[in-house]
Amino acid sequence: MKLPPDCSWTMRKLLKLRVQCQSFVKHSIGDGQGTFLYLDNWHPSGPLYKLLSDQGIANL
Repeated sequence: MKLPPDCSWTMRKLLKLRVQCQSFVKHSIGDGQGTFLYLDNWHPSGPLYKLLSDQGIANL
């Protein structure tokens, strides 16, 4: 997400910290209805899109 020019100071700081904070946020799969298999941080190695190439995801 690009940083909007009219966002608040708090939102600007949160958006800048999202990469550092991402490792602390885990996704609980539950029944799987709200889970994005490749995008959500449910796997111990992190989001799968970071581990696989676009071609690897397409092949799966």
